[in-house]
Amino acid sequence: MPRCHGHAELFQDDCEREHRIAINNDFDERSSDDSSYEDEDCQYEDYLSPTVLSSFAAPPHYVNPRSVHKENLIWCSTVRGQPKSASVTAKAPESDQDEGGIARRTSVGIDTGMDDYSSAWAKAYRMVVTATRDTDGKMCQLVDVVCRDGKGFKEIDCETMTGTVHFMVVPDEEDEQEVAELNDGYRGLAVFCYFGSNMYGVPIDDQLEEPGADEAVDKAWVGMMNGAYDSLGALHELSISFEGKDQEGVAKALGKLQWY
Repeated sequence: MPRCHGHAELFQDDCEREHRIAINNDFDERSSDDSSYEDEDCQYEDYLSPTVLSSFAAPPHYVNPRSVHKENLIWCSTVRGQPKSASVTAKAPESDQDEGGIARRTSVGIDTGMDDYSSAWAKAYRMVVTATRDTDGKMCQLVDVVCRDGKGFKEIDCETMTGTVHFMVVPDEEDEQEVAELNDGYRGLAVFCYFGSNMYGVPIDDQLEEPGADEAVDKAWVGMMNGAYDSLGALHELSISFEGKDQEGVAKALGKLQWY
């Protein structure tokens, strides 16, 4: 691929934040009425607090300003492709203290729903991957997966709690551009996107490092678990893999896109 670095970003529809706030408000109210509840500081502020929203939850690059959907940035990572690889992977780092557990401060909770066989949980998310060329600093948005109107991530085998989608990024001039289905006869550049949102059959506590490293982060996770413990996963990976081209072919195809 051309020498460049990129940014993988995950956005979430604001309705998810509003849903979490409603659940935690109800939890706080019930807890304050319970005389046996010993935690005096039981108020849970959503991890997308007003301060975070104003400072970090920026709209996607090239966002449609007329869109009626408000999306908040919940996770991002700077990435760089490996030599001789057509894949770019952004992973939530594991804890330095708890081997195998995702560091709580590096991930966010994804509610993948219970008995959801239509990938409805993915509708709230948008994945954007933008590349910046090292040679001239120009940028190009390579991937923008919007999960609405039946499009976007689909859960693998309808039960894995992870999402995938593949599509054509740079159609060959001789390919049928309006055909969305991929097959071996395509000569264009296709991409496979992966949304590692949960670990099937693994409770959320076992996906994460042990609590105790950061009280504020631990409390944010408790707030996320209040409403969706059984179906809650810890985001562990966003990745894209180019298909149908070798390194030289990928570079040549990406060169056809508009870089700004």
